[in-house]
Amino acid sequence: MARTAITISEFILGIVGSLALLAFVAGGLMWMLSAGNPEWVTRGKQTILGAVIGLVIVFTSYMIIQLVYTALDIKKAEGGKWSTSNWFNSP
Repeated sequence: MARTAITISEFILGIVGSLALLAFVAGGLMWMLSAGNPEWVTRGKQTILGAVIGLVIVFTSYMIIQLVYTALDIKKAEGGKWSTSNWFNSP
């Protein structure tokens, strides 16, 4: 059960990262191609800001999942790491 949840969360993180990259590109293009039109500049800035806020939410949820799994000691029960990333593991 836990392995399935881990696989799903890793998949979702990959999808969200890809969507954030697309939002950055779209917002940057809107801003660059606005030709001084304040409406398009505002839309581009809002798109980039939305991508940043989304990434902050996703990485915060990643840290919360890590905290819960560490606090409940689920890693030992599953026989390994909850994620393949070593970002938050101490050396």
